[in-house]
Amino acid sequence: MDLFNYIFDFVSGADDGFREIEKEIERLFVRQILAPAKKYEINQIKQEAKKNTRLTINSIQGSLSAVNNKIDVSMKGEFASKVIETIDSKKKEYEKVLEE
Repeated sequence: MDLFNYIFDFVSGADDGFREIEKEIERLFVRQILAPAKKYEINQIKQEAKKNTRLTINSIQGSLSAVNNKIDVSMKGEFASKVIETIDSKKKEYEKVLEE
């Protein structure tokens, strides 16, 4: 019976060793291959989002400038100057978004 326990312990130890090796290989695979690929994908998505945001904001600023010019031509007085001032302040807010 003692010999059986000895053999069982030996085989169990080898099995545990293989499991540890397998776990370490999986950890290395995740750290060395999967994680860098995931980070690259995330960075690509962020860059694409920034590019699209920049295009959208530039378009919005152009539209605000066009509206501002039309108001300047068609309206006069204190109301028009307040509207133009508000539009200019909103344009500056969009510029702050681009800087971030």
